[in-house]
Amino acid sequence: MTKIWVAANGGHKKSCGTAAGLRRRLVPLALCLAIGAPAMAAPDGTADIVFVRGNVIPMTAPDARAQALAVKDGKIEAIGTDAEIDGYKGKDTKVVDLAGRTLLPGFIDAHGHLTLLAQRSTMAELAPPPVGPVSDIAGLQAAMRNFAKAHPNGWLVGSGYDDARMTEGRHPTRQELDAVSADRPVVVVHVSSHLATLNTKALEMTGLLHAAEDPPGGVIRREADGRTASGVIEEGALFKALANLPRPSIDQQIAQLTAAQHVYARNGLTTAQDGAASADAWDLLKEAARRSALFLDVNALPLIAFPFPDLDKVPFNAPYDRHLRAAGVKIIVDGSPQGRTAWLSEPYHQAPAGLPADYAGYRQIPDDRLKALLRRAAGNGWRVFAHVNGDAAIQQLIDTVRAVDGEGGAKPKRT
Repeated sequence: MTKIWVAANGGHKKSCGTAAGLRRRLVPLALCLAIGAPAMAAPDGTADIVFVRGNVIPMTAPDARAQALAVKDGKIEAIGTDAEIDGYKGKDTKVVDLAGRTLLPGFIDAHGHLTLLAQRSTMAELAPPPVGPVSDIAGLQAAMRNFAKAHPNGWLVGSGYDDARMTEGRHPTRQELDAVSADRPVVVVHVSSHLATLNTKALEMTGLLHAAEDPPGGVIRREADGRTASGVIEEGALFKALANLPRPSIDQQIAQLTAAQHVYARNGLTTAQDGAASADAWDLLKEAARRSALFLDVNALPLIAFPFPDLDKVPFNAPYDRHLRAAGVKIIVDGSPQGRTAWLSEPYHQAPAGLPADYAGYRQIPDDRLKALLRRAAGNGWRVFAHVNGDAAIQQLIDTVRAVDGEGGAKPKRT
C-alpha cells in the first residue's frame, strides 16, 4: 500500500488530505498506474477524489512528473495532466487544488519508536535549543518545576536533555533533581533514551538507590562510596526504572498515539515503526488497531529479549491488519554512541566522568544469550532487527550470526 504526501513549494510541508479535509492527515492510496500510461476516463466517469494543479512525483522514473491524480475506492485510478484527469470528475467528486504544491509517495520510517513518541507527549520538554529550552542544569530544574506546577500529582518525568549541550558539560545529579522535588519521584530521560537521571525518591521507589548489583545489561553510576546511586542510570537499569512508571488509561494512551501519528504525518511519514516494542506497547497498538485508531501503517518490532508473554502468538510475517503488523523481532545488542554506552573496540575520545581513560563502552548481552535469541528467531521464521552501534558490538553480532548459520539448523532471516 503506497501513500501520498503533499509538500508546499519552498520547503513548507503540509500533509495531503482526505475528503474530510486536505490539511488534517494523510490518506492511504495504492499506487497502481505508471506515469507513462495515458489517463483514461473512469468506467463510471467519476472518481472519489482528484488532485489537480500540482507537481505530482509518482517515483516511477527519475524524471516522472504530472499535474493531477485521480483516486477511486482508495486506489489511484490515473495520473496525468489536469485536462486528462478532468474526465474523472463527477458531481460528488472531491476536488483538491494543490495550487502548485508537490504530491509524492509518503516516506517510510525505517527506524523509529512510535509509542515512545506518544509517551513523550506527557513529559516535560528538556531538549536544548532550537528544539527545547534547556541549555544548563538551572534551566532543566526550571523546566521541571514548571512541569510540576502544571502536574501537581504523581511522577515528574521529562525527556530530551543532552549532557553534551549543557553549559556544565555533564548530567544532573540526584541532589539537583531533589531540589526540584524531594517528595515526588523525578525522572529526566537523556536525549538518547539510553540513560536517565533520577532523584533520590525515584531511586528509592525503583530499588536502585543502594542496589548491590547493576541490573543485567545496565549500569547504575555510583557516588564516591561505591554503593549509593549518583542518579544517572544506563541501559538495563533505565528499563528497570521505566517499568515502574504509572500508565495512563487506555483511552489516554490511544489519544497520545493519535497525536504521535499526526507528528509523523505532518512530516510526510506515512509508515511508522515501533522498534523495541514492549508487551504493553504491542497490546496498545493492537487495541488501537481494533478501534480503527491507526491511520498510519505501523511496523511493530517486539523485544525478544525482554519479558513478553505469548510472543509465540504474535502474528509475525502476516500482512497489515487495520494498519498494524509485526514485522520482526528486535534485539538490543549495545547502547548509544551519544550516551557513550555503545561498545567500541577503542576508547572513547572523552570518557564519561569518573571512568578510566580506556573506557570503550560495554557488552550488554553475552554471546551465548545472543546466539539463543537468534536460534529462537530463526526457528520461528522471525526477521531480526538489531540495535547495534559500536564496532565491537557489530563484530559480536556478525560472529554470532555466522555461528548460528553454521550450526545446521534454521538460519536467521535477514532484514
